[in-house]
Amino acid sequence: MENHKATLKVKSQRLKRSKRIETDADIFSEEVIMLELHDKVIFRRAGIDDNKTYHFQKRGRIYRTCMVTNIEEGVYIADEEESNEDEIVIYYEQ
Repeated sequence: MENHKATLKVKSQRLKRSKRIETDADIFSEEVIMLELHDKVIFRRAGIDDNKTYHFQKRGRIYRTCMVTNIEEGVYIADEEESNEDEIVIYYEQ
């Protein structure tokens, strides 16, 4: 069974909105799409019709990538009730 109690670590890069994302969730072993809403971000497995996808590189047990996002630096924990094997939901405040 996949890890739904995922953590997401966000760190700023040199570019203003570019962030390094690190996570331990197994869903990131495949390409994902990101839906960034006003109070949460949703990562879900990419489908055949999804155009903008993200690929995370695995280093040890951690998956990493860089992306442009408005999420502030910090460590976030996935919402276990809303997350499942195909989707990770993380709430944050801007």
